[in-house]
Parts: sequence; C-alpha cells; structure tokens
Amino acid sequence: MWGLLMSLVKEFYRNAQKEWERLDQPLCRIEFASTLGLIDTYFTNGQSVIDIGGGPGRYMIELLKRGCQVTLFDLSAENVSLAETKAAELGLKADDYLVGDARDLSVLNGRRFDGILALGPLYHLTEKPERISFLKSARSLLRPRGILIAAYLNAWGIARTLLADAPGWFADRRNMELLLTGARFVGAHACSGFTECHWSTPDDAVGEIEDAGFVVVEEVGAEGFAGGMRNELTAIAENNPAVFAQVVAYGVLTSKSPQYRRATDHLLIVGRA
Repeated sequence: MWGLLMSLVKEFYRNAQKEWERLDQPLCRIEFASTLGLIDTYFTNGQSVIDIGGGPGRYMIELLKRGCQVTLFDLSAENVSLAETKAAELGLKADDYLVGDARDLSVLNGRRFDGILALGPLYHLTEKPERISFLKSARSLLRPRGILIAAYLNAWGIARTLLADAPGWFADRRNMELLLTGARFVGAHACSGFTECHWSTPDDAVGEIEDAGFVVVEEVGAEGFAGGMRNELTAIAENNPAVFAQVVAYGVLTSKSPQYRRATDHLLIVGRA
C-alpha cells in the first residue's frame, strides 16, 4: 500500500518545472516570503542544512545564497535533477543531491546538521505513525539544539480556500467534519487537483512535533492574513503590481499574528531538538 501511495506522489511531482514555478503564483509568493523570513531567523552563514522534500530546489538555492552548506533530499528524481541544473546556472552547488523516500533516511546515517527544512513530507505521509517516525529520524540527524522548520497542510485554513475554489465541497456535511478534525486523502478520495495527502489541525500538528521530542519554538501561518484569497491576490498582482508587493509584505507581517496563523493553508512549525 505504502509503495503505491509513494508512487502516486512521485508521479504527481514528475513535472519538476511546474513545481519550480508554483512559488511564483501570487498566493504562493506570500508563502515563499514568510518561509524565507524563518530561514533568515534560524539558519545562518556556514551552517549545514538538509532540505528534505525540497522539490526542485527553490529553498535550497536561497540557503546556498545565504552561505549555508546544503543537502537536498527529494522523492522525485526529476525535481532533484532540476534543482542541480538551476543551482549550476547561478554558479551554486549543494553538498549533495539525493533521491529518496522520507520514510527511510538511512542514507544519511552518521551525518549531522544544524537545521532541517521539511516543507513537504509531513502532508504526504498520510498516517500519523509514519509522520512521527519521520520526525524522530529527522531529529536524530540534528546537532544539539538544531532547528527543524516543518510544514503541515492545515485543515482549518484549507476550509477558507475551498470556499473560494471548490464551494461544492460543502454540500456533504461529512466534509465539514473533516475540516474540523483533519483528514487523510488517498486513492479515489485524494484531493482534487492534488495527490495523496493529509490535512492536520494545528493542535494535532503541534502535538506530533512535540511527540517526536522537539520543543516547539513558534508557529507561522505561511499565507498570513491572505489565506484563502487566491483569486483576489491574482487580480491584484495582475492589475497593480506595486500594491501587490505591499500585500505580500503585509502577508509576511501577519504570518505570526495569532488571529491569522492558524487559518492559512500551510502551517509552519519551528521545533528545536
């Protein structure tokens, strides 16, 4: 079963160029900027960082620009190949480019890092024991007081996105329960337009990080005040780029605000080993 699920996830990410361009979409530009804010806070020049599930390397390249020593680890060979190409075009090079499954980090045994980015694995591991196992394995790779920045898909925030993008989802009352409690989507029940994944509630996500032995440092709602406003952001970006730049800045400013941070699609959690 797990082999089939990971094959489906791998197939979804075969189009590496599409995944590279995702962060250029208006809503995703706030996600990108707020995540870079965390990188600038917790990872400094000379530190070693592994980007697990790093896709085609958008964050890897930003870490390299900041003087970090970086290892990229991703399920998709196409993503890893594109990441190496994109880095080379900028005269940059990661320490290592590895293709692998986040459920098996044994290729990294004996290595230690100052930081870990995990911005994809935790919502593609659809069972809680697998997520906890991954988090414990990741923690074993960190030096004392090393930092993990992890992303979860947030069921509470996704409710706002569905209201705009797929209002028919609310026709079934059972779907509302899934938004309140979190849900696993596989096979025929996988999310429309996406692949096999898990939506977590913020409380469950924080609990998993703590269960794996991390101390939670902070939570960030990646899209800030603009969560669920994909269509509005697209219109602003197209019609008034100067205003849109200010909207992105305000999105980052509000990403840590308690009234917004648990109401965005992507919940970022910073944990210390």
